Amino acid sequence: MKEPRSLLLVLGSIGGIWIVIFGVLKWGEYLLNSKPPVLEVSPPSRSPDEPLPVLWEIPLFSAVDQNGQRVTTQDLRGRVWIANFIFTRCTAACPLLTAQMVLLQRAVRHPDVRFLSFSVDPDYDTPTVLKRYAAVWKGDEARWFLLHMEREMLYRTAAGLRVAVLPLDDPVNPILHSNLFFLIDQEGRVRGLYDSNDSEAMKQLANDALALAGGDRWLPASELVAEESAAQVGERLYASLGCAACHTHTTIAPPLAGLFGKLVTLNDGRTVLADEKYVREAILDPAAHLVTGYLPLMPSYRGYLTDDELDHLVAYIRAQGGSPTTPQSADVSLAVDPVCKMEVRSGNDTPHLQHEGQTYYFCSEHCRATFRQNPARYVAPAKQVVERERSPR
Repeated sequence: MKEPRSLLLVLGSIGGIWIVIFGVLKWGEYLLNSKPPVLEVSPPSRSPDEPLPVLWEIPLFSAVDQNGQRVTTQDLRGRVWIANFIFTRCTAACPLLTAQMVLLQRAVRHPDVRFLSFSVDPDYDTPTVLKRYAAVWKGDEARWFLLHMEREMLYRTAAGLRVAVLPLDDPVNPILHSNLFFLIDQEGRVRGLYDSNDSEAMKQLANDALALAGGDRWLPASELVAEESAAQVGERLYASLGCAACHTHTTIAPPLAGLFGKLVTLNDGRTVLADEKYVREAILDPAAHLVTGYLPLMPSYRGYLTDDELDHLVAYIRAQGGSPTTPQSADVSLAVDPVCKMEVRSGNDTPHLQHEGQTYYFCSEHCRATFRQNPARYVAPAKQVVERERSPR
């Protein structure tokens, strides 16, 4: 009678082991199929006069900048730095993030303050791509490092800053990342978090960075040259602010050439004349003057520009041409990128190509190159839909 009972104990033990193994496997399957939680910290509330808190230490990281140089946490010791997360193909939050970064470089001119933009798209944003991006935005590359890092290091760095980087099934915003700016002191400690959508928070960041670096409070100052015309000064200012990075891409911002004097339709349905008053207000309060079909991706320049600088920018935009008798159509011509299915503008400066007598428009050079490699993969499904609709039922 002992042998059967021993056998039952053995079988029972084996069964228990398999139950444990099965449970572990199912739990592992759940973890693999589940997206990691979104860790997004919020900027701590404090008055401008309160001292900066010490929040936490930054994680160790190693990356390569737009010039192919290695940048590590240790390299930044002894300096104050400001950081954000972007990717160059982004047409949603990143233009605003980068515009704010360029504004901060202009406001915080202390030589010991550095600016870091971590790319969240390591497969595409090579140092060469990041170099081109920096050149378009006209940033202060002596102090601005656009960083490429391996995916594992990227996720570890983001987690160490208590934010998440996640791929999404959204062609308009394919990578989820933080829209916060981070302020780090000379000892590698996070001292502040700032919302990029809040213009007052950005000004506070500039002042906090200067306070940490031992500089004076930031005040906007004109750099005008008396011998230059108003439009020439405005052109130089337009370039230094990186405005062309958005306004030369119709998928991001409306073109300015020929704008002055035209009727423009806004997202709220109003039709207004693009005169000096409109241009000035659009620079100071862009979210309230959005041209139809565009997202609020432009920061407010209120407080960053003196009245003289604003006048010169308006003069430059006026010099780009336009006629008071030439109305601008309210219609927005849109096409669908056959690769990522994103809606894009069908303008001449939008990436496009001809295939079998039809013009296809793309959100980026990447999608155009992908289409060119195998057009049948993206054209055939559309043709099949048309043929089904035409076939008799």
